[in-house]
Amino acid sequence: MPGTSRKGATNSENGASGPAGRSNGPRRARSRATTNGPGKVVVVDPLPLFRAGAVAALTAGGVPVVGEAMHLGKGVELARAERASVLLLGGASVEEVTFAVRAVPSCAVVVLLSQPSRAELVELLGTGVAGFALRSLTADELVATVAAAAQGRSPAGGRAVEPVFVPLLVGLAQPDAPPDANGGPVLTLKEREILAQLARGASNKAIAEALFVTTATVKTHLAHIYAKVGARSRHEALTQAFAMGILH
Repeated sequence: MPGTSRKGATNSENGASGPAGRSNGPRRARSRATTNGPGKVVVVDPLPLFRAGAVAALTAGGVPVVGEAMHLGKGVELARAERASVLLLGGASVEEVTFAVRAVPSCAVVVLLSQPSRAELVELLGTGVAGFALRSLTADELVATVAAAAQGRSPAGGRAVEPVFVPLLVGLAQPDAPPDANGGPVLTLKEREILAQLARGASNKAIAEALFVTTATVKTHLAHIYAKVGARSRHEALTQAFAMGILH
């Protein structure tokens, strides 16, 4: 059986196991991941070098990697067998992501993207994915994203209740333009700023601190945003925001 600690072994696609290794990664990332309890991770990517790099970065950050695979089918098998908390998926199509989300509902599926278009982001949000990040993210960002995705799972262990992103992936479209410049719903500048923070995975408290408002004010703004874009949750609000071009 593969180990679940930093010194444990990871499953490869052919079933062989080898030492996960332990490196002298950033101490800050290791401490944060360990404190937050990132859970067990399975890494799936068709590129061996990238896969090895992701495994090394997560292991150095204190995140237990219990399996890795080149193909999604094997990755799903490993995630089920090891009861993984997160399935890190790179180089996958929207169809493959959809399959992964449905095949392993107990996992938070995090997708790594190269240069996603707005249409691709909208499609991915519609799959129920836990989150996505650029493949060019740093080791610290990878550890933080995986840990946040694991923490964002519902109490029953189902799919993530809040999508997770890294800051460089999203931004406001034409932040200096009038709120309805793109023909969408009239959002105030503050509401648009809150949407951008939301897309970066920030909690209500973090948003309040970043924008120098109270948590109650953030909740009020979120309620207004939901009503204006026709959403009932953060996930739906972000999907609509990408589709309408408010976020890119």
